[in-house]
Amino acid sequence: MSDDDAERSAHEDLADLEVAQPSGDDSAASVDTEPAKSSKLATARTWAIDLLVGGVIAALVVVGFNWWNDRDDDSAEVDLSQTPPSFTLPGTPGQTTPLPEGCTADVPEQQGNGEQYEQVGNADLDPAKSYTAVITTSCGVIEVELDVDNAPISANNFAFLAREGFFDGLSWHRAVSNFVIQGGDPTGTGSGGPGYSVVGEIPDAYETGTVAWAKTGADPAGTEGSQFFITTGDPAALNASCTDDACDYGIVGTVTEGLDNAQKIESLSPGDGPPTTPVYIVSVVITES
Repeated sequence: MSDDDAERSAHEDLADLEVAQPSGDDSAASVDTEPAKSSKLATARTWAIDLLVGGVIAALVVVGFNWWNDRDDDSAEVDLSQTPPSFTLPGTPGQTTPLPEGCTADVPEQQGNGEQYEQVGNADLDPAKSYTAVITTSCGVIEVELDVDNAPISANNFAFLAREGFFDGLSWHRAVSNFVIQGGDPTGTGSGGPGYSVVGEIPDAYETGTVAWAKTGADPAGTEGSQFFITTGDPAALNASCTDDACDYGIVGTVTEGLDNAQKIESLSPGDGPPTTPVYIVSVVITES
C-alpha cells in the first residue's frame, strides 16, 4: 500500500467514528431516561394531591367541630329564668295557636307612629288627679292605673308615648308562660325603643298585675324606654331581682281591669317568645279623673 492509500484509509475510518459515535450514544440516552423522569413526576403529583386532599378534609373537620361547639355555647347562653329583658327569644316558625275566646286576629292598620325622639316630652300630669291607661288589645281592654304619686317620671314617660300614638298598632312581641307579656317595641324584635331612655322610679316588690318597664341586664335599675311588661303570672322571678335597697325594673302602675285579657295573650306563649298567633296593642288612651 502506497503512502497516499494509507492516509486516505485513515481519514475514512475517522469520518466513520465521528458520525457513528454521537448517533448511537446520544440517542440511547434520550430514549432510556425519559420514562424514568415521567414516572418520578407522576409520583410527586400523586403525593401532592393526596396531601392537598388530606389537608382540606382535616380543615373541614376542624371547622365543623368548632361550629358545633359554638352552637352549643350559644344555646347555653339562653337563660329562661331571667327576668324580662328587652330581647326576645324565637318562637316556633309557622306554629299558630287558635285564639282564645274574645280575641281577634285583625291586624291594625297603623304600626306605631314611626317617630323617634331625642328626649321624653312633658305629659303635664297633675299629681292631684288620677290617670288610667286604657290599653285596647286584640284580646280586649286592659286598664292600668298610672302610679303618678310614687312614680311621676315613669308615669309621665308612659303617658307621653301613649298620647303621641307611639304604642298604637304595635305587637305584643313576647309572652312567657305564667310570667309576663311584653310590648312597646316599634320594631317588634325586642331591641327597639323611642330613641331615648330615662331612669324612673322602682318599686319595693312586684305583684301579679304589676306593669313595669323592660330593660337589658346591663342597664341601670329603673332604666326605661318604651318596652313594658304586664305581670300575668307568678312574680317570684321579678322579686328575686330585688335587694334591700330596691328592685330592678321601673314601675308604671297596676292593672285594675282586664287582667284576664292580658292572661289570654299570655296563653299564646310558646314558653318564652313571640305569641304563637300575633296579637296587638290596638291603641292606648290616657284618661284622667
